[in-house]
Amino acid sequence: MNFPAKIGNALTFANKKIAQGASLLIFPLIAIIVVEVFLRYFMGSPSIYAFDLQWMVCGTLVFLGGAYALAENVHVRADILYNTLRKRWQLLIDVVLYPVFFFTTMIALCYVTWGLFQSAVEFNEVSPMTSWRPIVWPVRLILFISMAMLLVQGVIKYITLIVNAPKEIRAEAAALAEKATGEGK
Repeated sequence: MNFPAKIGNALTFANKKIAQGASLLIFPLIAIIVVEVFLRYFMGSPSIYAFDLQWMVCGTLVFLGGAYALAENVHVRADILYNTLRKRWQLLIDVVLYPVFFFTTMIALCYVTWGLFQSAVEFNEVSPMTSWRPIVWPVRLILFISMAMLLVQGVIKYITLIVNAPKEIRAEAAALAEKATGEGK
């Protein structure tokens, strides 16, 4: 295994571990909701912090899993037409459209989320949703980090796609040749 592949594997492994750690946030999220329901409906006194905590924890949970979802190829895709194409056409679409759509979007999202984080720190921004008014820069930082992780995982995926494309096209050609000779018998 060459050095760039080792780096790609290490980053993918790190994304997996981060996503696994973030998945544990489901337990505090459940606890926040259960406590809020208890306080609201049984004690008649809703908390001032539950709503903000819910969106902060849930956002962190979702955002930090994005890069791992890309690595595992489980993001939602519209594969209706794509799956009907031969492998070489799928590869061509991926090679051309990844830079056009994915990279431009992710670079823009990294730029925007970094700006959101900077302004949240600079102005000591707080959430306007409840009277609790917690600071929002930690969530904005997590948003930026998750977008950067997704961009890096996209670069790894694209490089892997380029490196493996010739092998996949040869394998498809061999399978088609075998199918053609099998049908001729």
